[in-house]
Amino acid sequence: MNSLIPRTGLAKLSRLRNLERAFALLWGITRWVTLAIILIAIGSFIDYRVDRYRDTPFTWVRIPIAMIQVVLLTIFAWKWIIRPLVKPKSIISLAYRVEEHYKQFDHRLITAIQLTRPGALTFSMSEQLIAEVAVEAEDLSRQTNFNKIADIRQLKWAGALVAIPFLLLDHFGGINTILAITSSLGTVVTTEDRLLPTICAAIETYKIDLLPTTLNQVYNGVQ
Repeated sequence: MNSLIPRTGLAKLSRLRNLERAFALLWGITRWVTLAIILIAIGSFIDYRVDRYRDTPFTWVRIPIAMIQVVLLTIFAWKWIIRPLVKPKSIISLAYRVEEHYKQFDHRLITAIQLTRPGALTFSMSEQLIAEVAVEAEDLSRQTNFNKIADIRQLKWAGALVAIPFLLLDHFGGINTILAITSSLGTVVTTEDRLLPTICAAIETYKIDLLPTTLNQVYNGVQ
């Protein structure tokens, strides 16, 4: 019976599973890193707000925040990263998807896999009939690219999630300035352009205190 196993189909299904596992791992790591950044930012903000009025207590502020961060990151590391690795999709479920997408298989792939497994219940089916189904499934598998049906949604989600912090870092000077001003109940003054005369006029009119990051933006706007 081992000679009848659809090895090509199983090999392609295994590669498809590994590909989707890689997508799931990338999506999981992306979400986990994003969560870590958010938790660190929240903890830093709480520490900053408390420290403005008194020294931040280590026992009842910093330790609880750190414990909450560790617990949440551990839980979601298991859910998003470890579990997809240790519990991948089954070969049979992937075979169903292949047959749903490629109608020419007409249940041959699943039938060949199920009937040639060790201990399979063949219900007195002739070995010749099983062999014919396996051969047909192998021929179709050689002609079919299983990777085309890979679920790439998680890859797209990961790309979108990576783009957000990238844009934040790319514009960090302006965002950092706005957050610092608004958190200290200051006033943000905007201008129609970044030309030096416009910036200088705004400084003189509103008595603005300029930060180094803002100066860099001014220099970049000089024509």
